[in-house]
Amino acid sequence: MTNTANHLRGILPAVCLFVAMANPALAGIAVSPLKQEVSVKPGEVGKVRITLSNNVRKEIAAAQGAHLSIADVGVSEDGTLEFKNTGVLETSASKWITLNKTDVMMEPGQTEAIECTIAPPLTAPPGEYYNAVIVAMATKGLTEKGVVVNYRVASGVFLTVLGRTLPKQAKITRCEVVWPAADTAGATTRPAPTTRPTSNELPRLAVVLQNTGQSRFDASGKMTLLDAKSRMVFVSPLTSGRPCVFGGDSRRFDAFFTKPLPAGKYRIRVELDYQSSWAKARHEIPVEILPAEAELLLSLKRQMQQEAPVAEVLPERLTAMVPPGANRSLALTVRNTSEAEIQCSASVTSFDVAQAESWITMRPQEFSVSRSSRKSVELRVDVPRDAKPGRYFSTVTIEGGMDGLKLRKIEVPVEIEVNTEK
Repeated sequence: MTNTANHLRGILPAVCLFVAMANPALAGIAVSPLKQEVSVKPGEVGKVRITLSNNVRKEIAAAQGAHLSIADVGVSEDGTLEFKNTGVLETSASKWITLNKTDVMMEPGQTEAIECTIAPPLTAPPGEYYNAVIVAMATKGLTEKGVVVNYRVASGVFLTVLGRTLPKQAKITRCEVVWPAADTAGATTRPAPTTRPTSNELPRLAVVLQNTGQSRFDASGKMTLLDAKSRMVFVSPLTSGRPCVFGGDSRRFDAFFTKPLPAGKYRIRVELDYQSSWAKARHEIPVEILPAEAELLLSLKRQMQQEAPVAEVLPERLTAMVPPGANRSLALTVRNTSEAEIQCSASVTSFDVAQAESWITMRPQEFSVSRSSRKSVELRVDVPRDAKPGRYFSTVTIEGGMDGLKLRKIEVPVEIEVNTEK
């Protein structure tokens, strides 16, 4: 069970984050821990504790009340967390869980320990069960639009009823290419590609993996695209917003088409690892790229190139202490992060006094950086003898881009402190 300690940390923080962001001053009750594991044999009793704390927030210090209840925990195919009424899911242990308190009132700075008793009967089937203790705060808030907000925090209680080893089992139940205009579940027809695509409308391969066993797992995998001669065209990872799949659940994994492809027939090979020591989930489907779809992929690629940064400039800020009449040398490194050679120019602009702009000279001012390469730009700072002590602010602007594409600007603040040598 050591690998499961972080599962709920990726499942429940959305609820806790909502509480914290909605109104942290009012939502002063902290819940710890966010998840607990407990393993119990049928007929035995297990216990866990949940600690509530009324944290003092800024100037507001008031008594806080809360109501506690048990909920089933489920996850939808797209990875969305769902809290359901008790006993709704087959993986619910709600009928075996009791709390020693369901209502609390705490003064500022007070803590309260809630005992959660789990008692599966002798007839309880071995397996994993997922529940949460929901802490609903009596204090309510208002949004800027006057909508009443109820604050809730969830603490997960994951139960394993012992009795036998639970093998990890899974199968792929759906595998299809989804084009931007067909981004709906269960689409069976291929629409015409959009004529004005955006970068967030990439075609994708949607793969649904079903956990057919009773043991949860983290899944990961890849899509391999092969041409008509079985040559590899490209490989893309299959990812999900929530790779942890509960027993009996299904999860969608996506791989995106980021490379232009000529029209023609291809084959997609899918492989998903679900932490089984002896098997992986595999699937293969044929796919045909139509001429209009090939043009769409090319258009998307061009648009992504226009939007993506072409270079990284380090450091992100330059500072120097220079006495009047002295000079200093500084350096910037421009790293090409694009897929082709870029052309760059460097310039400096002063924010306070016009003459400070002439203190900085750069070499080179016009340069090119080949793919995956770096270029160093030297900045020489010459402070005149009559410069007054103080701080002077300028900005170095690096403009870069590929032929035929819009230039991108990267600005680096420069602070020069003129001091008097003693």
